[in-house]
Amino acid sequence: MNKLCSKCDIIKSYDCFYKHKGYKDGYGSYCKLCYKSYHKKYNADNYERKQFIKKRWEKNNKEHLQNWRKEYDSKYIKKNSEKINSYNAGRRAERISAIPSDIRKRDYSKIKEIYSDAKDCQWLPESKLEVDHIIPLKNKKVCGLHVSWNLQILPRKQNNTKKNKFDGTYNNESWRVK
Repeated sequence: MNKLCSKCDIIKSYDCFYKHKGYKDGYGSYCKLCYKSYHKKYNADNYERKQFIKKRWEKNNKEHLQNWRKEYDSKYIKKNSEKINSYNAGRRAERISAIPSDIRKRDYSKIKEIYSDAKDCQWLPESKLEVDHIIPLKNKKVCGLHVSWNLQILPRKQNNTKKNKFDGTYNNESWRVK
């Protein structure tokens, strides 16, 4: 079945129209292309007005907006914790120049994958797992890099025991002996 667009006067199939309960046939009078172009022009012409209305609504609904943001943020954090942890670790490492610029883009997906693996293994009985730098980013003797081959997944208890200790070897296992 087809329908006539009242804006461009072209007969198009119902797939080209948005659904609209207010019309007999259940579809709007403008095709999707005309609808989009109309609203794009309307939004550009009324930008200041829309911003004013938005600011006024935000001002009158501060408490509602704060509650919504808290709820949204907590859901987002729970759903994307590995992404947030990876991002935060990268920011900390960048602050102390621990990410080589030539490696940053190539290694980023591997780093995200390691943080994702740590999150996926949270069900293990070893308690909460954390991503640790084998060679610490900050140490009196050495500065490690925030790269995939310098990351390992450890239980939180072991990671807290290790802290930023470094024994001079790549494996950096001396902290386990004690």
